[in-house]
Amino acid sequence: MAKTILQDARYAKFVEDYAFNLDRFFIEVLGITPSAQQLQIIESVQMPGSRTSVASGHSTGKSASFGGIVLWHLLCYYSNRERKGSITMITANDISQVRNIVWKEIQAMYDHMSTGPHAWICPYVKIMERRIFMVGHKSTWFVFAKTAPAGKPNGLAGQHGDWLMIIADEAASLPDANFTTMTGALSHANNRMLLASQPIRNIGFFYETHHKLSKDSIGPDGLPGVWNNIVLNSEESPFASDVFLAEKAAEYGGRDTEEYGIRVLGRFPESSSKYLIARKLVEAAFDRPCVIDDDEPYGWLILNDVAAGEFRDKSVVMIAKVAGNSDFGPDARRMHIMRIPVHSASIQPDELAGTVFQESFAHENCTIVVDSMGMGIIFVKTLEKMEGLEAPVFRLIWGVPCFLKRHKERFFNRRAQAYVGLRDAFRDGRVSIEDRSYMQDMLNQGSRIPYGYDPKGRYQIAAKGSKEWEGLPSPDLLDAAAFGFMGETTYIPITSRSEAAQGEKKKEFDALAEAMADL
Repeated sequence: MAKTILQDARYAKFVEDYAFNLDRFFIEVLGITPSAQQLQIIESVQMPGSRTSVASGHSTGKSASFGGIVLWHLLCYYSNRERKGSITMITANDISQVRNIVWKEIQAMYDHMSTGPHAWICPYVKIMERRIFMVGHKSTWFVFAKTAPAGKPNGLAGQHGDWLMIIADEAASLPDANFTTMTGALSHANNRMLLASQPIRNIGFFYETHHKLSKDSIGPDGLPGVWNNIVLNSEESPFASDVFLAEKAAEYGGRDTEEYGIRVLGRFPESSSKYLIARKLVEAAFDRPCVIDDDEPYGWLILNDVAAGEFRDKSVVMIAKVAGNSDFGPDARRMHIMRIPVHSASIQPDELAGTVFQESFAHENCTIVVDSMGMGIIFVKTLEKMEGLEAPVFRLIWGVPCFLKRHKERFFNRRAQAYVGLRDAFRDGRVSIEDRSYMQDMLNQGSRIPYGYDPKGRYQIAAKGSKEWEGLPSPDLLDAAAFGFMGETTYIPITSRSEAAQGEKKKEFDALAEAMADL
């Protein structure tokens, strides 16, 4: 083997064949026939000086395309004028996203190449954990991954050359300042840039590459934009099965929902609302009869949100009848909110614990649910010390990441998962509310839950006290209701045969309440 690829007699012909024929490179060098959607990316990127922006749903082969494109750009370009090879920078908000997905695809494409007619080229390529380079040209001919700390976009600066390509994955989540820095590096005529993302936001640079910066748009100077925008719809992808699409439609609440549009159809959100739940959905729950039949297995949850003494908080105790254990489908969680015995800013944890202790006697096999952070832990400890408590206490912490993989992929944390679960239940008619005592509070709170998407395209509820909550009511009633839709919240099923026993528990509860009232 020659010391470097430039000394290999086969290399000049390789460059002649493939430098400006990327689809041929995929077929003959990698042994892969691209799909029609992948060809859209390939045909756009192969043009020198190209600017390509891809809005994509699930399972379109986008990441695999990246793997092949990176190898092609690495192998096919060397500048005799500069005496250095191509440079490819791959960036994302989360650098692990690059290394776990794009790097994996590069390795997979390299493995394909190593079994084909051009396997001779593989020994000249060195794939490391953080860098890929041509042997003998480690510092002048390479691929690398880099991100910029928040507020420091200049960390992406410093790269220039005849053959520079910048690839930004999950581009919709990158700050606009990062793009200002990166596009500023594309000073040579042949430099390329490739963006791809689920279209999670209808603002920002990535959004504008599909709108006012696109080739289809004419700017104020009368000239068209430079970005070739591509939309990859999962429904048109050979890599997304009918079963997969049906599952996603069920999971996201139907084909006409915003989430299905973003994650499957590759469409930017059209809604201008910054709030998760529409007021009319909550209103409908007050007019709906109980969503749980008396003759089916159901359970009782006593849902407790303990005020932290800030952000206009109130403590809440909510008595709910529940059935179902899934996010969607035939066994989707249903909830009937029967009573709200406590909604108070002044009740102390010990008094609140006493109320919940009494309520636990009125509902057979109930489960007590409480967010055990902050003041909640004092409440829990007080409650668990009470002699005679039979109901299990479920301590939830909803500010932490989700447990289930499918939830981790959609939600920033358990709070987001619970709230989206509640939203979907309102939307699908799986919530009914009997107690109208705090109807206006619930309507005001329910229609003002600010949300967005994190850099990974996952649902995220705005943090309490953040600017998004400025002037909005504390959502304590909705918090309590959402506890019932957190994936880990379980209940103990009871049936109509236990109604007699439940009646006896109710009598004990009434007697206990009467005795305590006389103290």
